[in-house]
Amino acid sequence: MKNLAQVKYSLLKLFVSANIAALVKSLVSLGLLALVLCFSVSAKAAEHVNELGCLKNEYVADVLKDFNVEFSGSVEAMQIDVCNQKSFSYRLALALIYLKHGQYNVGRPSEDQSFENLFATITPYDFVKKYVQTVKVNDCKRVRHAWAYAVPGKSEINICAKKIIEWDKASYKVLSAIRIASLIVHEVRHIDPSKANHESTKVCSNCDLNVEQKGSYFFEKEFLYNIHKNGKNFSAAERNEARSWAEFVLDKNFIERANLVRPSRK
Repeated sequence: MKNLAQVKYSLLKLFVSANIAALVKSLVSLGLLALVLCFSVSAKAAEHVNELGCLKNEYVADVLKDFNVEFSGSVEAMQIDVCNQKSFSYRLALALIYLKHGQYNVGRPSEDQSFENLFATITPYDFVKKYVQTVKVNDCKRVRHAWAYAVPGKSEINICAKKIIEWDKASYKVLSAIRIASLIVHEVRHIDPSKANHESTKVCSNCDLNVEQKGSYFFEKEFLYNIHKNGKNFSAAERNEARSWAEFVLDKNFIERANLVRPSRK
């Protein structure tokens, strides 16, 4: 009986050991699979950047052939610094790349109250390119609070680089390329003189009246929600950031507050 018990115990040890080995092997396989998937997603999100973190020249050249980018005033650089991720010129170039090379499910309908999928029939880049030929980077000395501005009827937008850099320093943050891209979309909406301009009240200065007007802030939040909901070559962090800015716009930039149901989080 003792020998039989030892045999049973040995068989049990072999069975447990075999199952543990199989479990470890499965976990290792799953871990490797997750690592590969993670790397693939990261690589896709960073397709415009080389191994040194510099913007790839072909992407920069591609967007600059579509726009005349003019630097003036005392802004930090008179040319684009493709390797300094904190420089304004890097972020501006990346914003244009996001606009042109961001991948979306363009025709995908939206079921969310606060996101109509405005860009279901036209890409954000086609919308910008339709109205803008020149991007002017300057000090914007006559502008008090805006980070960018456009003049109705003119095919140009002005980016207030000095004010953005001052905001960076004051907030100990860096205004991201996604946010700069959303500002461009916002300002392009102002170029069409037939559209409603901002209004001011005691509770909201330079705001859209409501989302129904489909003004500049409406276009801005639609672009940001589009990245969050449909952006196929953006990282999870970028999509979450886009959502945060979209909700900031909804909460802060409409006189008649947009108490709409927000898109579900993924």
